Amino acid sequence: MNIDFTNFAFKVKLNLRLFIDRVREISENNPESISPELLASINHAISEHPELLDLYDSIEDVAPHQEFLNELFSTILPVKGATTSLQAVTLPFTAFQPLVGTESYYKLVDPAQGIFTITEISISGERLDPRILYAYKLILQKFYGLELKVDQPIIGEIFAPDTGLSRYFKLTGQSLFLDVTALGPLPKIEAQDLQRLLEKGFDADVWSKVLPPDLFVFTGFTLTTLMDITTEQSIARLQTNLIRRDFEDPQWFKNIRTDVQNLFRLKGLRLGIATFQRDGRLNHVSKNPLWNSLLLKELPGNGEELLHNSVYEEIIRNGQTIIIEDLKKYSGAHHVLIRRMIDAGYNNLMLIPLYYQDQFIGILELASPLIGEINGLSLFKISQVKPLFGMALMRLQEEFENRVEAMMMHQFTSIHPTIQWRFRDAAIHLIEKGGNTMIQEDIFFEEVFPFYGSLDIRDSSKKRTKAIAHDLLLNLSSAHTVLKKGYDTLSFDILEELITDIEHCSHKVQSSFMSGDEAAVALFIAEKIDPVISHLDQHYPEMHTHIAAYRDLAKSETGVCLKHRKEYEESVAAINHCIIRCMEEEEKDLQRLYPCYFEKYRTDGVEYNIYIGASMARGRPLDPLYLDNLRLRQLVWTCRIVREINTMQLERKESIKVDSRFDGNGHDEENHLLKIAPLILAYCTPITLKFRHDEKRLDVDGAYNIRYEMLKKRIDKAVIAGSQERVTQPGFISIIYTRDEEAALYEKHLNFLAKKNLIEAQWEKLQLDPLPGVEGMHALRVKVINS
Repeated sequence: MNIDFTNFAFKVKLNLRLFIDRVREISENNPESISPELLASINHAISEHPELLDLYDSIEDVAPHQEFLNELFSTILPVKGATTSLQAVTLPFTAFQPLVGTESYYKLVDPAQGIFTITEISISGERLDPRILYAYKLILQKFYGLELKVDQPIIGEIFAPDTGLSRYFKLTGQSLFLDVTALGPLPKIEAQDLQRLLEKGFDADVWSKVLPPDLFVFTGFTLTTLMDITTEQSIARLQTNLIRRDFEDPQWFKNIRTDVQNLFRLKGLRLGIATFQRDGRLNHVSKNPLWNSLLLKELPGNGEELLHNSVYEEIIRNGQTIIIEDLKKYSGAHHVLIRRMIDAGYNNLMLIPLYYQDQFIGILELASPLIGEINGLSLFKISQVKPLFGMALMRLQEEFENRVEAMMMHQFTSIHPTIQWRFRDAAIHLIEKGGNTMIQEDIFFEEVFPFYGSLDIRDSSKKRTKAIAHDLLLNLSSAHTVLKKGYDTLSFDILEELITDIEHCSHKVQSSFMSGDEAAVALFIAEKIDPVISHLDQHYPEMHTHIAAYRDLAKSETGVCLKHRKEYEESVAAINHCIIRCMEEEEKDLQRLYPCYFEKYRTDGVEYNIYIGASMARGRPLDPLYLDNLRLRQLVWTCRIVREINTMQLERKESIKVDSRFDGNGHDEENHLLKIAPLILAYCTPITLKFRHDEKRLDVDGAYNIRYEMLKKRIDKAVIAGSQERVTQPGFISIIYTRDEEAALYEKHLNFLAKKNLIEAQWEKLQLDPLPGVEGMHALRVKVINS
């Protein structure tokens, strides 16, 4: 929110005397530093107009002496000539109307440029004019000898109604020629009472009662400097809004769109979000702009038709940002989607894929009517907030999916048994009040200790891609055998050409296959190979035996071989089943000792969150012994899972048969084995959880607790400082921490596990490279003994 810049609680008056006296003093002590002409001009002006040394209520009162003022202040700022400096001499605490300023400053604060306001700050939940803080700082310093610590920047905003855009500036002022005077007897305040006020959060109402603003007057002037921070402030506002995630508030998305427009300085910039649903499709059905692509939503035509073979599908396939500076000159301008965008007035487009923990979740859309305004340089600005867009979109998508499921189930999402009591109490309170609506009471769980870990299958995406490549290669190899037999038997020349195409396609699969190539190879098989083989089967009985073998290999609904892919999926399912089974057994044991909230998420592997605290156990005291036990059990079950999965995979190795043509040596079985890379976050600071009614889930509450959430979401990408090596490695347990005491809590248990022959007796202590928003990370990494 912004406040009226011209409205200030304290009296302020312009006073030139301090500065003139200072200039005269400098001239006497160092005559060469002040030009004789300036000194003569000052003396002449004062003799002619002694009222210049009086106090003035406004800038207008000294307007007749502007030429003299320009000369007077030329010693401290460039009032003549071209300069980009944004500086001015202003009335104390008022930057809107300069007494003397640079040409750039005058242009900036010209009312024709826009409306100048100050951005409020929030202290102890109260909105506050930051100038009030600095005013009381000067009062306390002069009259009471106390220092009020103030580090709140003053941010000014200039909103231009004609463009709808804002520019942001940081205001700094030199108070060397600023004084504060008491207009009456000072209140008698005991030192200890003042100290207690200083120790509390600043409350302007309380301070105004202790030291009334009308008791003081600020005289002199301020040398004000403005620094353009539009980019930084726009990014900061975007970050705040995206972290806040007020999806229910229609203004939330409008604020984000405005911040993006300010960031790019483009009034007509269109912001959209295209969400990628759990069913593997972009959402074009919903009418809600927060779930459905704004661009697709406003374009006429069928959503499926617009998306088919479009730039959107290209992004889904390759995951690369697409920038089209001129849609009319784009090579795909003939596509119906691009034509509709041009008809809607868009000429410039950027589509950015959004990921959350390597999972593709949607596309950020930026479109402009101006050609070339969005280009490669725009990536720098958007990259600074892209991760937060990913986090917000993930939350947005989860909310959407939760609502769909809730509508299908027509009931609440199930509540974890450990905390059902709290929701039952809230429901009883609502019934007693005669309510019959959905519970909206805020439900918090305070002083909760979090435990987070993941058992991630390492390189799962790469191995899935390799499994698909093996299947396609088998498919092509079998087709090659059939067609070669057909050519040798029938002397059918066209078959030789198709055989050459198959060999070329096989070579590409062996040498440079990527996940996005699967559809192209499958299409080649379906449209080029299968019709020919069907023709041979129908007209040449001597080919039946060979064709039957091909049909048997590719008898799935897709028409391609799925042998290795099914083996991969079965292996992932077996690993997840093993992890879940072990963790469910552990949860039963933990719940027996002390109630805790335990949730698991299946991905390629398993993530889990455990929360434990008295607020979740109906106030039952939480002895530190239970926390220590949970840390030990966390390490023990991680070792157990690693050993069981290693045994399972060694047994699977015996059944793996890999096509030797893929890697050239036939010894790729080891690379096909799936391994897990366990991760544990050591975090000993309690947090607060809040039940989100809209998402029907527990989530961390409060700005400070966001740090824990950011750690949890990003540490799986952490690498060892000075290298490219990820800290998580198969067969090792990696324990991430930021404080030495957190590491110590786990190290004492590692010594015990080493004696039990579960882990090796030596472990690594590693420093990790910082991640966005996460610094000071370290890790303990220890190898699990398999037998």
